[in-house]
Amino acid sequence: MEAQAEIQQGVKVLERYMLLGRPLVEAMIVEDPDGRRYYNVIEPKLDTRVRQDSLTELLSLVSKDALLLEKVNAAATVEKRL
Repeated sequence: MEAQAEIQQGVKVLERYMLLGRPLVEAMIVEDPDGRRYYNVIEPKLDTRVRQDSLTELLSLVSKDALLLEKVNAAATVEKRL
């Protein structure tokens, strides 16, 4: 059912991660039809209940994606200039 919904929306799931901790966090890297990548945290909402080590692990996953990291760095550079 979930895979069917992803196909209907035209979203391609590149990778899924389960970040261990309390509570368990599931994260996905998805790509839309235009080739844009997104990191999607499934469960639970990012709030104070998520342990710091889970957030650190999620940030580590994001930093390994060179394309996304390059965009984040470019945005930070522009922001500093403003």
